[in-house]
Amino acid sequence: MTAPGARLTDPGARRHGPATVDDVRHSVRPRGFDPARAAHPTRTLRLDEVVDLLELTHAPEVIRGYRERMSAGDLFPPVSVIRLFGRWLVADGHKRYVAWAGLGGSEIVVEVWPLGRWLGDQAGQTARNARKNGRILARLFVDPRESLLLARTTAEHWRRVARSLARRALRRGKRPESLPA
Repeated sequence: MTAPGARLTDPGARRHGPATVDDVRHSVRPRGFDPARAAHPTRTLRLDEVVDLLELTHAPEVIRGYRERMSAGDLFPPVSVIRLFGRWLVADGHKRYVAWAGLGGSEIVVEVWPLGRWLGDQAGQTARNARKNGRILARLFVDPRESLLLARTTAEHWRRVARSLARRALRRGKRPESLPA
């Protein structure tokens, strides 16, 4: 059992990795996120423990809006993470993560996805991408303009993913000096 002000939100959270700081260090949960909106266990992590592999965004205006709403006291669902290779990786909530990090907080409330949930999310994304690629091919002869637009958005997405990973590799895993938006 943990002490009052403990960082773990449920007894089962211990199975998701070691506690990151002493249980009694903080008695107030960082603002910005509502653990009640999570479907899986939540915990508070130091921001520098969370790795976002997709740091480049296609929607800086959304991040600015989130940041403004967080500053005003609005609560968001926790950023979803998965523990892989000893790291906490952002699985969902990249824009919320960047918005929160830009506010200068040192901790973040996260939802810890089990491996099965993350694999299900990846399978869903793969299926949606396959359908989109099928639409690109199907529309090529019926509506080449729409097909080209879909192909461009797909190419831009993968370019952004590649640039994010390349930037991270060049920094050798160090945190970026500044986050977008």
